[in-house]
Amino acid sequence: MAAGNLEKLKVEQCKVYLRKNKLRLTGKKDILIQRIKEHQEILSGGGEKKYPISSFVLDCKGDACKGDIVMFVQNVYEKYNIASRSAIGPPIGTRMVAGQIVHESYGAAKQQHTFTVS
Repeated sequence: MAAGNLEKLKVEQCKVYLRKNKLRLTGKKDILIQRIKEHQEILSGGGEKKYPISSFVLDCKGDACKGDIVMFVQNVYEKYNIASRSAIGPPIGTRMVAGQIVHESYGAAKQQHTFTVS
């Protein structure tokens, strides 16, 4: 998809692209198109330009808040049980995840901090 052609897409067509690439589907048309453009930029190797490793504070000991850009290493498993939200078996590797915190919440008695990265 060329950048000029994205503006011609209908909302439902944008959502098909976003759904196929497991990206967030919420927002107005301009937000959806912006999300598609950013995804295509990252796929074409522009991810490190947008989020250079030098821009991250490694091993920070502070609190992560909505709007923060975070990067972390995540274990990847061959099998994952969606019902119990747990992995089965040993990890088969790791992947680097970077994104913006779009939602955060705390568990009972604020013992667990959970956030959603987009």
